[in-house]
Amino acid sequence: GLMSLLDARFICGMSPLYSEMAGRVRERIVFRRARRIIDWLAARGRERHRLFGDSACLLEPNLKEGRGGLRDYHALLWLSRVRFHLEAPRDLETHGHLSHAEYHELEQALAFVRKVRSGLHILVRRKYDRLHFAHQVELAERFGYREGTRRQAVERFLGALHGHMEVIRQTHRRFFEEAAPLRRRFGALRSPEPVPTAPGVAVRKAALAFTSMKAVLETPECLVWIFAESARLGLPIDPEARRLIREFRHRLDPDVVRRPAAVRALEEVLLRPVSGGHEVLGEMYATGILLQFVPEMKTVANRIEYDTYHVYPVDRHLLETVAAVALLNRPDEARAETWKSSADGELCRTLTAEIRDLRPLAWAALLHDAGKGAPDLPHPEAGEGIGRTVLARLGVPGEMIETVAFLVRSHRLLPHTATRRDIDNEETARRLSQEVGSALRLGMLYVLSVADLRATGPKAWNEWTAALLRNLFLKVRRLLSPGGAAVSGNVVRAVGEKTREVMALMSDSRDRADAERSEEHTSELQSRQSI
Repeated sequence: GLMSLLDARFICGMSPLYSEMAGRVRERIVFRRARRIIDWLAARGRERHRLFGDSACLLEPNLKEGRGGLRDYHALLWLSRVRFHLEAPRDLETHGHLSHAEYHELEQALAFVRKVRSGLHILVRRKYDRLHFAHQVELAERFGYREGTRRQAVERFLGALHGHMEVIRQTHRRFFEEAAPLRRRFGALRSPEPVPTAPGVAVRKAALAFTSMKAVLETPECLVWIFAESARLGLPIDPEARRLIREFRHRLDPDVVRRPAAVRALEEVLLRPVSGGHEVLGEMYATGILLQFVPEMKTVANRIEYDTYHVYPVDRHLLETVAAVALLNRPDEARAETWKSSADGELCRTLTAEIRDLRPLAWAALLHDAGKGAPDLPHPEAGEGIGRTVLARLGVPGEMIETVAFLVRSHRLLPHTATRRDIDNEETARRLSQEVGSALRLGMLYVLSVADLRATGPKAWNEWTAALLRNLFLKVRRLLSPGGAAVSGNVVRAVGEKTREVMALMSDSRDRADAERSEEHTSELQSRQSI
């Protein structure tokens, strides 16, 4: 239909007939129905993404129809022709909608995705857009990827693919956010624009912008404050402001990022990473601002774990975990609808209300898998070291550092115990209670575990895992609550007394020897319980 007419010049050439036809289309259809066309493009995009998923993150991406696929690029071209009257892809740069670096990055991303799609077509000998596991290893070999340090060739290949698809995804999202003011202008009367409280930040056409270039140069904290305002007000960041952020992110040097005002702004974003439907923390990461605070995240950028559990690359998984923690704390958000009536959602809301200060939990969510880029240590231990380094560099109080370090080091403790140990054994819960130490830390660890598993994928989080994790938490919680330790001690003592009664009735020496070993184990439990 209309999209074919917009592309007709590539078939007809620049003939007088085409020029006359294009002029009539623009005058009678495109200009008069711009709002309807943009709404249709946005609605079709949302439906397409719902059906095919986020290909920029999924481990079996749809190279054409998913979010971050080639169809997103086509959609932003159609939008640019309707909204900005552009004629060719190069006009995205020449008319200032993309900088030279952004346009070059987009071209590289498109070339890579097209090459992979063509390779997939050659491999399966027909049109095929879903990159299944069965094809990924062979394509990685054909494209010349080799084994690296603790990384398979296919993981390196998929990491490059997902990085390029993320460029297409982000560009598509920014263009449709930029078109939003047009839809509002043609719609109902707008409500008064909110007023930012951060110096150097203003609202222009329902988006956040800098008041001036001078404000950015004199007060580099503005580069962080604008994200905190985006989280607070639920507004997107203006495209021009986004370019300034990318251009001047180096102004956030180590001396600036450790200033209390800058750290507080980052923590505001961590506590509300998604606001008004906008991925504030994701935008902070895409523009490079988050890396100025946590450069250690570069080691896990686009890092793929080649299994059926991890849906996202490691860096995106960290952002999704932060969002999951915030979601568990804010049941009023639209994305939390499915959690309002679940036992886990109710338990997590109760725990977050008890925790009160969620900043350590948000930091732990951001850093819990940051150690996966370390070549020598298990990632929980490596992540603990990274967390201590990052937070000390930012001037975070020592007590909070210790809490975050514990959460990062122990973030696999509850899921590992729940799925691989006998949780009905009193000793399992008792040892876990001693390792955790307090009910407050246990609550934070449970919320982090739930968020981590939910952000990993559907095979990591299901009803069976949820029930095991919840039951284990409740058993350990009873031991850490007032009177819980006494109850546990009574159980152990009762087992010991019953063992001695049985021994008195035994006549067989072999049975008696087995019983004595059992009594020795019970005595050990009693001595540990008294510590």
